[in-house]
Amino acid sequence: MGKEKGCALSRIKVREMRHFLERQGYNVEPGQHKHLRLEHGELSDVRLPLRPGDDLTYIAINQIAGALKVTSEEITHLVASGVRRLPTPRVRLDRSNLKRDRRVNWVSA
Repeated sequence: MGKEKGCALSRIKVREMRHFLERQGYNVEPGQHKHLRLEHGELSDVRLPLRPGDDLTYIAINQIAGALKVTSEEITHLVASGVRRLPTPRVRLDRSNLKRDRRVNWVSA
């Protein structure tokens, strides 16, 4: 028996993904193209099929997830649940690199 590749993802329509990407700050690039081009100032550009009623393929979801720097499972969950904005990553402060200067500088008046 062959091995099953990929994972089961819920269906995502092009229309839902476009609305999600526009809420993330993507703008539609004007012009006549074979695909709908969405551009962002900081993240990678994304291309979507022109038919809004079509389902996105697993490969397309992976490419969009790579542009947003999340996993395909996370983006599927975020789009399906209707999240308005991506959660901001929490930056953990690495205290091991901080050096405290224990000396006190006294200024005489």
